[in-house]
Amino acid sequence: MSRKKAPPERLAPNAIREGDEVVIDNPICSVCGLGSKSRVSVMKYYLLIGGAKIDDVLFPLKTSYQKQLMITGIHGHCERESN
Repeated sequence: MSRKKAPPERLAPNAIREGDEVVIDNPICSVCGLGSKSRVSVMKYYLLIGGAKIDDVLFPLKTSYQKQLMITGIHGHCERESN
């Protein structure tokens, strides 16, 4: 017998909980105007809304471009093209 998956739960206007993860809407990219989403664990989401910084301690496996995307919304390829 399989366990029934819980329905998504809106935690904030820009965040939806899906099981043990939260899908966050990142800021809109100021270069191309498109949006993006990041997926983080529930624990890390609560640390973020509690004031934790998006850094190597909280997200050691994310690239610098992924962390920049979460902070500013600027995609890695947009940043490279604008320089």
